[in-house]
Amino acid sequence: MEVLSPPPQASPEIQARRRVRKPGKPLTARELAARRANLEKAIVARRSPKGNAAARLNALKHGLFAKQTLAESVDRLGENKQEFDLHLRLFERVFVPAAGHEEKQFVRSLAQTVWRHHPR
Repeated sequence: MEVLSPPPQASPEIQARRRVRKPGKPLTARELAARRANLEKAIVARRSPKGNAAARLNALKHGLFAKQTLAESVDRLGENKQEFDLHLRLFERVFVPAAGHEEKQFVRSLAQTVWRHHPR
């Protein structure tokens, strides 16, 4: 298993240039125009065939509150089923659950949570 490094931070110069808006403060005309322009770009991009293909699986993410089982979403998202099965087996070998159903379910749940958060 590879060790993940923290995401890169913006340089101090870039951080100094960023303005932090206070909650509840109204947007300036420039900020409002920029947000509208970005929204229009997003709508146009989403309606294009390429944008639609990129966004069509957004609702299928296998997050903590997914309605499907993780194995179903692995299939639908086109992830490697063999890699997922290997991942589950490795957790069972490392944590060696007792014969009880409860411990096996706990180890499986832990493995699935790690899979959900593992960047691919």
